[in-house]
Amino acid sequence: MAKKEISEENVRRVLEAAGVEVDDIKVKAAPAEAKEEKKEEEKKEEEKKEEVSEEEIAAGLEALFG
Repeated sequence: MAKKEISEENVRRVLEAAGVEVDDIKVKAAPAEAKEEKKEEEKKEEEKKEEVSEEEIAAGLEALFG
């Protein structure tokens, strides 16, 4: 993966290179949509990090109380 910024210019270049007709309205919306999706993914990842399984809780309590 190239890890390039999703910008109007980059989206336009990719579409033109693929031989696709460029729709200016969609090209302008693409970077905003990508940022929104990234925020949603980051939020889901953060929620996963915060979740603690029952096994982890049980192991922690057992370590504390024997």
